[in-house]
Amino acid sequence: MPLFTMPKWIETWNRKIHIYLGLYFLFFLGLFSISGLVLNHPQWAFAQFWSSRIETSSVDTIKTPTAQENQARAEELLAQLNMEREIEQIGTPAENRLNIQVVRPGRTVNVSADFTTGQATVKEIEINGWGIMNALHQFNGVRLDDKDRTRDWLPTMLWTLSMDALCVGLIFWALSSLYMWYRLNSKRFLGFTALGAGILCCGIFVFGLNWIG
Repeated sequence: MPLFTMPKWIETWNRKIHIYLGLYFLFFLGLFSISGLVLNHPQWAFAQFWSSRIETSSVDTIKTPTAQENQARAEELLAQLNMEREIEQIGTPAENRLNIQVVRPGRTVNVSADFTTGQATVKEIEINGWGIMNALHQFNGVRLDDKDRTRDWLPTMLWTLSMDALCVGLIFWALSSLYMWYRLNSKRFLGFTALGAGILCCGIFVFGLNWIG
């Protein structure tokens, strides 16, 4: 017999939430699983999305931004160019020039603006669907080595919010699975074996790699 049991209504809702969370997260998990394979096996023919990229270049007429702060200047310039996407990087600014890299999954744009001539060179790189999945696997709009960067594009904010929900949901999913397995007395030993193997394997990668070599 289990050492403890939850009230019947909690167990009922635990099963329901477990099932519906699984259905909601199904395609998110599929996306991360497939993109993880692409990341791990770039030699696969279909995963070589970079070689099939499309590059274009254009020159647009611009006006000198009125803002003084670099982020605001970059946003004003992108508004002139009708670009709505995440600002990845702002180059070292000069008095009459501004270089910006903006991204969204599947597309990277480098903007080189010359306010003396009133022109901006726009170079765009577009990749296919496999590349988009690869980008989404890593895309969050900020960099760990740049504390001044913030998410400034609504789809980026929604994507990171979805990933936060996925992480929290998976934690609940794992805990609810643990409890439902615990209630199955006949499969307790196999469960302990699988759980122990998982903890050992994960522990090796999280802690053990520091001791190797």
